Amino acid sequence: MCCGVQIVVALIAAKIFGVGLEALSRLTQPAYLAIVATLAVSSGAATFVAVRSAIPGRGVRHASAAVLLLVPLLMATAVWLTSPWGGTWHGWVQLVAGGKACMGRITVVAGLPWLVSLLVLRRLAPLREYATGMFIGLSAFLLGALVVQMVCGETDTYHMIFAHYVPTIIGAVAVGLISGVVLRRSRRPESSLFALPIEYASAGP
Repeated sequence: MCCGVQIVVALIAAKIFGVGLEALSRLTQPAYLAIVATLAVSSGAATFVAVRSAIPGRGVRHASAAVLLLVPLLMATAVWLTSPWGGTWHGWVQLVAGGKACMGRITVVAGLPWLVSLLVLRRLAPLREYATGMFIGLSAFLLGALVVQMVCGETDTYHMIFAHYVPTIIGAVAVGLISGVVLRRSRRPESSLFALPIEYASAGP
């Protein structure tokens, strides 16, 4: 279900934001295709790991999970080191002004898949709440980065790093922590405040 929602959201968002012919033509470039494929595969893998970690006895290897969590950072580092399409630094003001649309779109696209995954996995009452939560957030924001990568016509190195990957990292961590808190609270028994009237009522004559 979670993967199905991600696919539907990605298609709808791509339709709304508009996938340009330029973006589609760039898929013939090895570097661009590698970025898109990495985002797509990593988002799906993060969903798989989130579901597995929510089921008792169905965890994944720590090394594989750790590498998956580092995907946005590794991608940002790779783009910075290789600079496939070049880049020019124009200062923080221009960078933020030119990248705020992409930052917002990543967050918007990530919103629905995150909520659906959280509600679905919350019913499983996972024992490793924060691990599950981190992969829920990572999956959602990687999906957002994937859609924005396809609709954004900007390939400047600094734009891709600070408008695509850094927001993905920050968003995934923030939402992951929130998800962990929600999942942990969902496993708590009912508050004793609700049990007191019943207890006193049963103790009466």
